[in-house]
Amino acid sequence: MKAISRRSAAWGGYLALSLLLLAGAALAASLSRFLPASGTIPGWKVVANSSRGGSDNDTLYEIYNGAVDSMREAGLAEAYQRQYSRGNDRLTVDLFRFRTWQQAKAYYTDQRNANRSAGLFKIYADLPREAFIAENAGMIAGMGWGKTYVLQIGLVGSGNAKRYEAYKFLKNILRKIDNS
Repeated sequence: MKAISRRSAAWGGYLALSLLLLAGAALAASLSRFLPASGTIPGWKVVANSSRGGSDNDTLYEIYNGAVDSMREAGLAEAYQRQYSRGNDRLTVDLFRFRTWQQAKAYYTDQRNANRSAGLFKIYADLPREAFIAENAGMIAGMGWGKTYVLQIGLVGSGNAKRYEAYKFLKNILRKIDNS
């Protein structure tokens, strides 16, 4: 009888752990609804097997390495990442959900302030929420926030055309967030 109850307790623990992991994966997958499908932004396609996300520390460490602790301290609840390609260009989108809108805005504001010294920095007020694009040393970084979400775009390159591509992704995703 004891062997059965120990086995039942072990299976119960495994079941609970499995349900938690599945719930985390389902939550992160729900973030994907905000990200454009292949071709939504003309010319850009989702890179096969590039979509990943989660809410558990192991998954987050796989994606973001050492930044997870500071992101958790800032209120990060879950994250989702997807890469897109167009010819030789690669663009990475990271979408973060924070526990509160105040935490999301504070994280965005900290990142905005840290990027103000970039070679080129512009705040866009014509989007559903404030967003910025910074360009420095051949890298374009875009970021915006809405509700409990922070959106981050990364694109290697420089120039107006590439900044405009980052802008199109910001606009598309921030509108979806604003309409949710």
